[in-house]
Amino acid sequence: MLNQTILESLDYHDVQKYLSPGYMRIRLPDKAKSTWVYISTVSSSPGIISGKLRLGLRNSLEKYYPLSEVVLDFTFPKSGMYNFQNSVMFVRKIPARTPLITVNSTTISISPLFGIRSPGLELKDQRFRFAVQYLEELFPEIPIPVIYDLNIILKQLKKSPNCLCRIADRDFAISIPLVSSFPALWYRGRIVGKIKPKNHIQVTNSLYFQEVYDKWTPQGIKVDLC
Repeated sequence: MLNQTILESLDYHDVQKYLSPGYMRIRLPDKAKSTWVYISTVSSSPGIISGKLRLGLRNSLEKYYPLSEVVLDFTFPKSGMYNFQNSVMFVRKIPARTPLITVNSTTISISPLFGIRSPGLELKDQRFRFAVQYLEELFPEIPIPVIYDLNIILKQLKKSPNCLCRIADRDFAISIPLVSSFPALWYRGRIVGKIKPKNHIQVTNSLYFQEVYDKWTPQGIKVDLC
């Protein structure tokens, strides 16, 4: 498995194939915590086999750091749904024949469940600062815990009049009423049911009945077909 020790032993041309261009969570020498940065290039440097990383930071500055002076986080975002602002984004890893281990528009797809304009993963025109801010909010360093209590999720929706959707976990989310007078249940980016009173889920798409049943019945939720 690729790790930082292996990367530091490679020629900078090979390091470039794995890291650039793309976003990655990195701990810089002068920082206590990791942050998302944009790796634009890997350049040669005298006496350094793996070269220097040219990093775009959230403050829109670019700096060079030897690979040996930073700590890379090799954790790639998992596919599934993530809370973002007042709604939810659906994230999917794109299978591609590339050695890239960083996040960019060729390795990951991010789409909103509702009509929220996604800033996207900018790779040009010095706009990496917007994408860095976006990724930090979408993929926080401490993940949001899973919630299988329908009442808690519904309270989250009612707490803010602008809130459209909240996740239960990476697979399931609950949104405001859309196709009926009841809140909608989402499974991996599609509506599959509705939330009825008294801990009751009615599945409206029979293709996903088993997935809903297996996840929610152990939580004490009644699940049946509409």
